[in-house]
Amino acid sequence: MFSRQRDASKIALLWLTRQLSAWDYALIDCQVSSTHLFSLGAEEVSRDEFIARLKVAVAEPGQPSPWQFDPGFSPLPQPTEEA
Repeated sequence: MFSRQRDASKIALLWLTRQLSAWDYALIDCQVSSTHLFSLGAEEVSRDEFIARLKVAVAEPGQPSPWQFDPGFSPLPQPTEEA
């Protein structure tokens, strides 16, 4: 991934992971592990486990194409109202 601004790819990955999580997507195939991805919560799984998880995931309904962020979506936690 490349970007014109420093760390922009990290922000893009944040938006992607939070939106996919909101849609209950189970997997993102990063393909190459790194300390950076582990620091963001990535988990390394065996090929057999990945294929088993993938079979379950593809049986679930997906999002219609083309993907768009949900209206009003923000990857940042929203402040809670205090009583």
